[in-house]
Amino acid sequence: AILLENKISTYNLKTCVSYVSDDNFDGQLIISGVYNDLLKGMETVQIVQNFLFTIATFIIKMATNKNYKYVAFSGGVFQNTTLVDMLLELAPKELKLYFHKDLSPNDENISFGQLMYYLHIKKE
Repeated sequence: AILLENKISTYNLKTCVSYVSDDNFDGQLIISGVYNDLLKGMETVQIVQNFLFTIATFIIKMATNKNYKYVAFSGGVFQNTTLVDMLLELAPKELKLYFHKDLSPNDENISFGQLMYYLHIKKE
């Protein structure tokens, strides 16, 4: 996440392209898209922007399609400020996004997220 973030100083959502369709988050499509863009000679910074845009748009579309009102993010990937900024920019006002403030977003707190899921969603 940090290596990708270090490639980008700024971005424009209007120039970003997703590597997947609206309802199909397929790792092979993403890898193929990145590879094809490399073969075309696209600049690395644009490929990284497209990759992060793919993740952000899919998260927002999935949450919107499922009518979620709240989405909590955890894990090292969400230390990438560009990804977080894209999520904040893409999210509609009615979708509340939550990021770590008091706990590290790194993987050592995955179990905390699992506990919160169990207590607030699974258990109901």
